[in-house]
Amino acid sequence: MVLGVHRVADWLFNPTASFQLQGKDVLMVMTTPQGRTRLEQSIQGMR
Repeated sequence: MVLGVHRVADWLFNPTASFQLQGKDVLMVMTTPQGRTRLEQSIQGMR
């Protein structure tokens, strides 16, 4: 679950499903350890 996204100097909380991430966005998420692993693998695939 994405709780918030930090972009430049602003935070966006509870982003919608259609929100598009940008390269330097910082995510605040709540997940299980297994979900974290899947998220990290997905993000690495985007590079």
